[in-house]
Amino acid sequence: MLPYSLDTILDALDYFNEQCYYYHYKHFQRPTLEKGIVWLGGGAGYCTKTVSYPLLQKEGLELVSEILAKNFKNHHHDRDKDLGVSLRTTPIFPQLNHIYDQGMGKIELVES
Repeated sequence: MLPYSLDTILDALDYFNEQCYYYHYKHFQRPTLEKGIVWLGGGAGYCTKTVSYPLLQKEGLELVSEILAKNFKNHHHDRDKDLGVSLRTTPIFPQLNHIYDQGMGKIELVES
């Protein structure tokens, strides 16, 4: 028997996506708060690979901008707090007149 139900795992993934959206993606009008969104791969962006925002929420902005300012001194991350977002970019790619969010996938349950 698994320690977590499938519903609990899906709810956790949705919560993580909501936090990524609220503290990062909404500043870029990127993607929606659709249920079942997952982020895969190294190019999906900082917030999708860490738990800084889901754990720290509003305080996450200060921590993330401080971490980035120390590691990338020439990128002016000390300004991020005033802008209300850190990182100041989000990974996207254009293809066939459409813009896609890099690393975004969707889980859908299919009954067999």
